[in-house]
Amino acid sequence: NNTDLHTTVKRLEKEKKELEPYKVKYERLQKLFAQMQEFYKERVPQGIEKFQQIVGYCKKKVNITLNPFSNTRFSEKNLTEHEKKGYDLASKDLQQKRKSKNKDMDLER
Repeated sequence: NNTDLHTTVKRLEKEKKELEPYKVKYERLQKLFAQMQEFYKERVPQGIEKFQQIVGYCKKKVNITLNPFSNTRFSEKNLTEHEKKGYDLASKDLQQKRKSKNKDMDLER
């Protein structure tokens, strides 16, 4: 009985290790869709080009939340032309937010 339990535990641990990469990818996709839904609440896409820009924008937002050394990040090289525009727009938005935040902190001093 203990042998069966030990074997079952070992098998479950092995399965958990095998599923770990999928868990990370699933979490990444989950973040992507959450960002896309948030974006849709603010803006309604007009055509496929606009949609691809939104996808690129959201991919950048998701990448920010992930470990920079992780292989689960969305690759900038694999973006379509319109996704790249959205990705760049997200980068600019983030820079502006940082500048604004730094300016506010300087004013508080």
